Amino acid sequence: MALVLFIQAFFLGDGGINALGANVLNMAVLGAGAGGAIMLVMQARGISKNISIGMAAFISVVLTALLCTVEVASSDSINFGIMLKSMMSVYVLIAGVEGILTVALYHILSKVLSRAQGHVLSLRLALCCLIALAFLPFASHLPDGLDNVSTHIKDIL
Repeated sequence: MALVLFIQAFFLGDGGINALGANVLNMAVLGAGAGGAIMLVMQARGISKNISIGMAAFISVVLTALLCTVEVASSDSINFGIMLKSMMSVYVLIAGVEGILTVALYHILSKVLSRAQGHVLSLRLALCCLIALAFLPFASHLPDGLDNVSTHIKDIL
């Protein structure tokens, strides 16, 4: 996750280099850690793998948005309530899509990787990375969730 955030910051300008430390803490450490813990607890309680994975992805995104809200609001530059309402209105939707995509990608990758062994597995993983890099120039130029929230908050103020 930290590598993905690094690539996004340096190659796409997403999140920015100045925010990379906060993004790694929020998303790669706390968000992913909480998501993994949630998934394990849900599966231990007999909840299906699909629901566990989807809910873990959903909750990790919402948690990350909440952490960002606390950090931004603690700077006294914006009211916590306004920031929370704006962030959740955007990130709950993003989290829903993230949950669905995570379950879909899990199934796709588990099928691809389960058939591969040894060097074939390495080649398939390298191919997945190359395909992802090939799509990098086609990344959306639309504002991300935080940019959307920032614009919305400027309109409110």
